[in-house]
Amino acid sequence: MNTIENYKYFYREFIKYYYKDFYLLLFFVLLEAVVICLSVLSIIPIADFFLDQDLTNANIITKKLVFFANQLGFDANIYFFLNFFCNLFDR
Repeated sequence: MNTIENYKYFYREFIKYYYKDFYLLLFFVLLEAVVICLSVLSIIPIADFFLDQDLTNANIITKKLVFFANQLGFDANIYFFLNFFCNLFDR
């Protein structure tokens, strides 16, 4: 079987006959991708803090999180960043 026949078989079997299962699986894969992206984005401020504790040369994501913390009245320290990382997926 060549590649085109494999794609045709995949289309016939999964999308055509099992479309509900296919779209449910696709939804869960996309949800997993969002969770992975959020976990990477939430660990960036921790890495920036370990590299530069003054956050003078911080990433734009860290700067946005520091701004958000200051608006809420919190100090942007390692405890805030770790709390943000741990509580992002707590629920």
